[in-house]
Amino acid sequence: MRLTVSIVFSIYSVIINAQDCEDLQLHGLWLDPFNDQKINLLCSNLSSDEIYSYPHWIAKDEDGNVISEEEVMYFGIAGSSYHVMDAFEPWQDANASVDLILELWTGFGEQMACSVPWIFNPTELLWTGTGIGGCFPVTFNAYAYGSASSSLSLSLVDGAGNTVLSQLMVFDESTGYQSTSDSLCIAQDECYLLTLSSDALENISIELVDPSEFSSWNMSHWTFQMNEKTLTELDTTFQLDLYGGDCTNLLIAEEIRPIFNAYPNPSNGLVQINPGVSLEGGRYYLFESGGRLVREDVLNVGQKILDFSDIKSGSYQLILFKDGQQLASQLLLVEAR
Repeated sequence: MRLTVSIVFSIYSVIINAQDCEDLQLHGLWLDPFNDQKINLLCSNLSSDEIYSYPHWIAKDEDGNVISEEEVMYFGIAGSSYHVMDAFEPWQDANASVDLILELWTGFGEQMACSVPWIFNPTELLWTGTGIGGCFPVTFNAYAYGSASSSLSLSLVDGAGNTVLSQLMVFDESTGYQSTSDSLCIAQDECYLLTLSSDALENISIELVDPSEFSSWNMSHWTFQMNEKTLTELDTTFQLDLYGGDCTNLLIAEEIRPIFNAYPNPSNGLVQINPGVSLEGGRYYLFESGGRLVREDVLNVGQKILDFSDIKSGSYQLILFKDGQQLASQLLLVEAR
């Protein structure tokens, strides 16, 4: 069970004392919404004497097996601190609670400072007060440089097809070529489409970060970077999928759910499809594993072959649409010739 709370806490933050570390407080542990092999941890150190030098967090299951661990990245823990543990295997069930033992090791793993029993609810955001099944407070931070002045148009659409954020971000000398979007709360178990278009840029970096009270910890959920030798216009779409959420704006209608197959799979790039219904007026979209849209086009009547032979090897999601609805979706492995 969780440790007894030793101080009064607000509705927005649950603060828990770790065993054997008198002034170290644990605020929360959660599975990264966009990466099922990363577990995030928030803590604070109220001591000015003990900094827990070169910290290294690990998580163990009930049998004592290490299931995730942090690479040493910091000199110590002073004040607020945000940590990322890499899980050895993808997390299988984001909705199931698991009993864990958290251990904080110091001195590059030479000495264990704390051992903390914890009930791990992967999607629970304690510090926000939203709890399990709540939402992620986010904002987009961007830095870009093109000419003397440039701009980025950002649009975020939810699973129901509603535009939840539409903003023009301007980059020039007066802003230090930086810009921050409005803050919003994006839902868990949801899939968003993020569309970015810009003037000609040499480079751009965009982060989806937490704007709440712990924003200074740089809790980044998602990033995109482009660095070109020549000025390049950005016009691309990403699929932001929180905990494997269903894109309901691409909803599969029960009455037209067809048999779908794409083969061979793995493929050298030439893929034969069998959608089971007429493709007239439809489109296909191909997303890479990171959620970026890499190809889209109209589906012609009678079309059976899709040519992806010019894309790099990797794992992709192929989605067929018609009349604003998703016909089917399939994981596709492409192996370059």
